[in-house]
Amino acid sequence: MLRSRHSRSRTERRPHRRASDKPGQGSPAEAVDRVELERKGERDLERARTAGGPLDSACYSCSCGFVFTAAVSTGVVCPHCGARQAW
Repeated sequence: MLRSRHSRSRTERRPHRRASDKPGQGSPAEAVDRVELERKGERDLERARTAGGPLDSACYSCSCGFVFTAAVSTGVVCPHCGARQAW
């Protein structure tokens, strides 16, 4: 039987939360999941910091026909002809 990637068998599904379930009063498994998500977020943030942070560069196309990459700024100048680029 072929299933789409989104369908899950009945045993794989998670139960729906009831209206009586209040956030923060979940099962111990939910608390572990929450802690694990927080740790993953911290690891992702640390990895981004070690890599030097986000790269803020853009590709510009000048009216002279020169295409170049430069830092994102309001005052970008074409290195070929010296014309200022609109942001």
